[in-house]
Amino acid sequence: MAQHHRPFTLGARLAACAELVREGAKAADVGTDHARLPIWLVLTGKAVSVMATDINELPLASAQSNIEHYCAGDKVTTVLCDGLSGVSPNDADDIIIAGMGGDVITHILTEAPWLKDSAKRLILQPMSRASLVRDWLYRSGFSFDEQAVLDGGRLYTVICACYSGECLEPTPEQSYGGALLVKEDDLSRRYIRRAAKAMREISFGLHHNGDEEAARQMVDAAGRMEERAK
Repeated sequence: MAQHHRPFTLGARLAACAELVREGAKAADVGTDHARLPIWLVLTGKAVSVMATDINELPLASAQSNIEHYCAGDKVTTVLCDGLSGVSPNDADDIIIAGMGGDVITHILTEAPWLKDSAKRLILQPMSRASLVRDWLYRSGFSFDEQAVLDGGRLYTVICACYSGECLEPTPEQSYGGALLVKEDDLSRRYIRRAAKAMREISFGLHHNGDEEAARQMVDAAGRMEERAK
């Protein structure tokens, strides 16, 4: 008779995502890759079920193999689909989109209007262009918190969002710093300093393109962020 294996350890980035999944939730992991997160969630009892989706057949086959290895097939279902196109509102309460660029994440969110439901929780971990994700959340009526996470020597943000209906046009600080602006921990300060540096680099491009006002606003915002993160 097959025995359940003990749960493995997740890296800091995925562990932060797992921590935000609500106890007893039905979850969806978009772009699941090897399905480590879904397997961990059901083996630890954090989630009652997980839909593991991927747009490519090869990683999904690898995910299915891992699911079978850990005897998690009764609670983890693999779905070959683009983003959330194969997931219905009844399939998941908590939706995890981790390990993708901010442009891809915002596309997936835009294509799933059913996420605008206060009962749903979004757990988002952009690998790049996090400002695009924050902008989308602000403008689409989502409230969110976030935390800075260090994993493998790289600094990331993990965002937890819920629909509130209150839309907002973000300032540069909100786009690039988000909820980390008010955090006092060392990683958040490091993240803000890094974001401010990136904003100064962006301002050079704006200046080069003749958009002096936007360049000035970006530099001013970067200065305020650096002052806050001292």
